[in-house]
Amino acid sequence: MMTIEILYHEACTHHPRTIRDVRHVLAEEGVEADVRLINITSVEEAQRRGFVGSPTIIINGEDIEPAPQRELGHTRGSCRVYHHEGKLLVTPHKELIRKAIRKHR
Repeated sequence: MMTIEILYHEACTHHPRTIRDVRHVLAEEGVEADVRLINITSVEEAQRRGFVGSPTIIINGEDIEPAPQRELGHTRGSCRVYHHEGKLLVTPHKELIRKAIRKHR
């Protein structure tokens, strides 16, 4: 079964929308997954999990958009941005989520 971890930090309020979007895409795709919500509460935990900002989606151990975050130099604990069609978004676009779920089916 697919494991999806949604890592977030309470200070960044974008995670509820991300949780809803992940669940909607899973339903639309007819995929069952173990969805785990993980509140990152310490620098140590952020470092251990490779947390680059809130919200972060990890599917079967792989960030759904790893390279752009490293290039932007986002720091742990801050709000994260995602790229979609030349725009920066505060939550991942549903198509990015869909693509990642299909990859890990």
